[in-house]
Amino acid sequence: MILTRSQKTEELVDFLKRDYANNLYFFNYLDELSRPDAEAVVLAARENDAVALALLISPTHCCISTGNVRLIDAIADQIPPVESVHVLGRSDLTLKLLGVVRGPARKQKFYSFCKLNPAHLPPLKNPYSRKASPADLPVLLYLYKKSNILANHETRLPSILASGTVYFAKQGNDAVSCALTTTEMPEMAMIGGIFTDEVHRNRGFARDCTVNLCRDLAARQKEVYLFYEAGDPLLTRMYRNIGFEETGTWVVATQR
Repeated sequence: MILTRSQKTEELVDFLKRDYANNLYFFNYLDELSRPDAEAVVLAARENDAVALALLISPTHCCISTGNVRLIDAIADQIPPVESVHVLGRSDLTLKLLGVVRGPARKQKFYSFCKLNPAHLPPLKNPYSRKASPADLPVLLYLYKKSNILANHETRLPSILASGTVYFAKQGNDAVSCALTTTEMPEMAMIGGIFTDEVHRNRGFARDCTVNLCRDLAARQKEVYLFYEAGDPLLTRMYRNIGFEETGTWVVATQR
């Protein structure tokens, strides 16, 4: 098998859609692959004249997709060093990739990967949060500056505000909590970046932002996914009460 650089093609998109939920981060970068200044690259390998493996490498994310985890060994010596902030995705594929890839030392965390059941979404009687627009960028940048929960937030937030969905809560002139889509496609969305300023926690802001965001996405007929740190009882209870059901396990390996 030979690993070669790929552009966004119908064949590649069809391959990635076979495991759509786990490949959402690929779709976040596909449109920029043809640009001369693109920082992301997708490498693909073929078997029996069809795409059998795809690897995304960007400054922020590295993900791998294949229907046969053993194929990662077949292309291991062709994978360039990976300097991405996060190597992430379905646990079986990501752990195998981490075993062969070269790059900086990383800290691994396991996450529960969940899908929203819209029928279980709770109502919001007096919501705190509202939908953000590009004009809200300054207050959101200031909020996320206080946390590393959204990698490269300075460059990612403008793009998310332009093509994704963001709900946030304010106290006075300051944003105090936020939930957003890290990836959003016509059929699906991945929620992330859920964060509340420390002095405003335990007041329901994060839940409010997340429920409002989920209701917006569900109203547009999107399947909604998120992942959270496995074994955290508070997060487990909150997300289950919102309507999320666990469907698998993800690994996120972040540079130390």
